[in-house]
Amino acid sequence: MLIVNEWHEKNDRNFIAFCDELRAYVSENYHFPNKHIRLLNKIKSVRRKNNRGTLEEWKLKMSLDMVEMRDMNETY
Repeated sequence: MLIVNEWHEKNDRNFIAFCDELRAYVSENYHFPNKHIRLLNKIKSVRRKNNRGTLEEWKLKMSLDMVEMRDMNETY
């Protein structure tokens, strides 16, 4: 049981690190990445989990907060 808890804690830390990295990217570029990079792959993974209903509630809230950070009206 201890191994499972450690895995969940590590998974949660990795998700928080991903959110921090994506938040920094969005605050600099005002949009999500549009190239096939690690961040985009993780975004797609989170969306799939959300669509299946397997995403934890706090992770869903964090991801929706980042979606709201995007400025879709920004001209380049």
